[in-house]
Amino acid sequence: MKAALDDELKQLTRTPAYAHRLSGWQEVTALLIDSADEEAKRLDSTRSRLLKIAVIIPLEARTLEEAVRYQTVHRLSPQDALVYAAVLLHLK
Repeated sequence: MKAALDDELKQLTRTPAYAHRLSGWQEVTALLIDSADEEAKRLDSTRSRLLKIAVIIPLEARTLEEAVRYQTVHRLSPQDALVYAAVLLHLK
C-alpha cells in the first residue's frame, strides 16, 4: 500500500503545478500508513491471544428458550438475549 501511494505521489511531483503542494504530504502519508500497520499488528496480537483462551459455548434448545424469555423480561434485542442466555447457562 505504501509503495503504491509513494508511486502516485512521485508521479504527481513530476508536474510542476503539484510539486510544491505535495512537499509535506509524503511524511503525512508515511505516518498514516505506519499507523495503520501498527494497528493491524496489535489486532493480530489480540486475536491470537483470544484464540488461545477462547471457550466455545454450545447453542442448545434451552439456550434459545431462555433467550426468548430474557428478550421479554430484560427488553433485550434478540442477539443480546441469545448471548446473555448462553453465558448464563454456561456459568451454571
